[in-house]
Amino acid sequence: MTAQLTTPSGASPEDRERHGMVYRPDHIEEHASAVVLAKDIADYLEKEYPGWLWALGVDSKGGIVTIRSLRLSAEWGYILKLDWVQHDPVVRRKLVLRAAGEILERYGCKPRPYRHEDFARITRDVAGRPKPDLSDRHTKIRRRYRDEALTAAVRKGEVKIQYGDVARADGSKYRRILIASGGKTPDVRR
Repeated sequence: MTAQLTTPSGASPEDRERHGMVYRPDHIEEHASAVVLAKDIADYLEKEYPGWLWALGVDSKGGIVTIRSLRLSAEWGYILKLDWVQHDPVVRRKLVLRAAGEILERYGCKPRPYRHEDFARITRDVAGRPKPDLSDRHTKIRRRYRDEALTAAVRKGEVKIQYGDVARADGSKYRRILIASGGKTPDVRR
């Protein structure tokens, strides 16, 4: 019988590896240089574009740095190759600034410090979440994003969907689907 190292909550090192759970600071399995790099990038973003709640992830094994604004979306962000930003601070700051500006512009905000007026003008999906401009993305990605937003709104009761068969003058039938938001109930009979 072999002994297995576990944390107080019972997660083994293999579980941490697989699920990315960290229970204590000594469980962080990134190189110290990656942690310092993430801190440097976060400090720079907060200095240039304060208030956008920047979230960074450095994955040494995958060789990437992810940048997200949690004020806008935890799902959509920007990925940079670790090799591009790891060695030269001038290049790092240029690429990081471009990435952050791209994120803000996709949501219709000017690349500048957070202002509530800018945030209030952002286009939102049917679930009320900020909606990024994905017009240059593949159709499948845009469709998935729309479907997820509609599903979330239906689950919350913010949107109602009603459908019914309607007869045409020639006797054939077609299915009519109506979607209503804002507390209205759609009527397919009209």
